[in-house]
Amino acid sequence: GAEDDVVVRWVEATVPIAPPRLQTELLAVATAVPGGAMGISQLEGNLVILVDEAANGRDFDGKMEDHNLVAWLDPTEGLTATWELSHQRNIGGCPNPADPTCRHGTGVFDSSGDAEPFAGASWFGRVQGTRLPLAFQEEVPGTNPDVSSLNNNVDCALVIKDTDLTDSLPVWADFEGGPTLDFDGVGFAVDEDNAGLVIAGNTVFFRLSEMADNRDFNNDGNADDMVLFRNPLTSCNPIPMATANDLDGDVVITDGARGAAFLSNETMAGLDFNGDGDMNDLVVRYFTFSL
Repeated sequence: GAEDDVVVRWVEATVPIAPPRLQTELLAVATAVPGGAMGISQLEGNLVILVDEAANGRDFDGKMEDHNLVAWLDPTEGLTATWELSHQRNIGGCPNPADPTCRHGTGVFDSSGDAEPFAGASWFGRVQGTRLPLAFQEEVPGTNPDVSSLNNNVDCALVIKDTDLTDSLPVWADFEGGPTLDFDGVGFAVDEDNAGLVIAGNTVFFRLSEMADNRDFNNDGNADDMVLFRNPLTSCNPIPMATANDLDGDVVITDGARGAAFLSNETMAGLDFNGDGDMNDLVVRYFTFSL
């Protein structure tokens, strides 16, 4: 095997220090995936990583292509700890997909009611509060011919946009009963390499890509802009706010309590915001949170 991989290790805070040595525990991580976390985060006491199938030389999800897959482990389990790559509680199928007790894990169900247990990510952020922001890849469940396009927001206010299976969707994962890593999110296509998810004011903000989402949200006659979207943390009500930008990093800058600011790209908006006779600038815009 390759000797240039980065693997996750952890130690117990006791003497003597005993890091894990079992090969089944030492998985290679996708450190180069954007988002700032370098492929590893700690969420509610558990380690959550992005497993690089190619670097591991193993096919964890049974798909033909190599993916970067979300996995988690409880380090307090010591020598019995194992990486969980299958996130669906109802592995054998979900007889009634409308039953909320069934909808744990990736939350992706095919036309037969069966669950997709695996989750791939193109952008993997740092934990914010009790949530792990990431860009969930359609292509992992999309290998199932019974799973349709997910960025049509099927579960909430259906919006028909495209039928491809190549987009990344905004997700803010947390642990629910079981425990099960649960992938809350909405069916809109983010900039897959620069999703910019920020959680503040009980709201999730993200950078939508009009080109990926196949829709002109800012009504400027083309669908190639970046748009600032918001959605409540615990419900589904996605709303476009303004033209954003394609700069690397968070889509908004915020104190997390009173409000947030963002840079809006005049060229993308097709507007001269600062009245200087051109549309070549980035201007600062801001908003406050409702208390």
